[in-house]
Amino acid sequence: MIKLFVSAAFITVAFTSSSFADEMAKATCDDATMMMVMDTIKKDVDPKMADGVKMATEEMMMADKSMKDHKMDDCSMHIDMAKKAMMMK
Repeated sequence: MIKLFVSAAFITVAFTSSSFADEMAKATCDDATMMMVMDTIKKDVDPKMADGVKMATEEMMMADKSMKDHKMDDCSMHIDMAKKAMMMK
């Protein structure tokens, strides 16, 4: 019984973490993603996150510039960096 529980827990964690990693890796450079990330940045008013918000905002400005220059790989990278900046404390 314990083996079954541990196995189920392990499988759940393995699939959850890989789907989370896939979600993070899929930062597409489009208007919808840009709006979603910017909305997340604007909603975070925690004073402890001021540095993360500043970094994320700068990354999104660079992502916007890359998008306008049709550099989609750079744009996606900056969106990923903005998401990571919002997770830092």
